[in-house]
Amino acid sequence: MNRNELLTKIHDAAMDEINEVLIRLQDSTAEVGEIPRRFDAWHEDHGSGLWWDVEHTDGEISEEPTFIGQPRDNDWPWQSDDEPHLLWIPLPKLARAKP
Repeated sequence: MNRNELLTKIHDAAMDEINEVLIRLQDSTAEVGEIPRRFDAWHEDHGSGLWWDVEHTDGEISEEPTFIGQPRDNDWPWQSDDEPHLLWIPLPKLARAKP
């Protein structure tokens, strides 16, 4: 097996595993209406969100988020090597009109 074939095999296996986790997450959060996103989908324009570290939970998210905020916050609890295990959803937009 040459280098490219090996890299393709590793990539395909990783993508299969990621897709399985995302499918489980989608099923477990169907009632919420938001599908958790991976860390690399976050941008500062998104602002704060609800964050979970799923490294030790087999891709399952807990009912309560591990952190509420954004990566630019001073109390951000993770390092860059934790990013592959982080999932988030944006905070709901509040209505600006008076009731």
